[in-house]
Amino acid sequence: MVGTGIATFTDCSRDAVRGGGPFDADPRVQGFALGLFTGPNA
Repeated sequence: MVGTGIATFTDCSRDAVRGGGPFDADPRVQGFALGLFTGPNA
């Protein structure tokens, strides 16, 4: 959508940053914004 001024995103990108999606079996899945890179859950 280049040039339209409309932003787009994908669920996969959002889940990678935020963490797991609403239908994941484990709600504790971390994303990079919640410390996956520096302090992963044990």
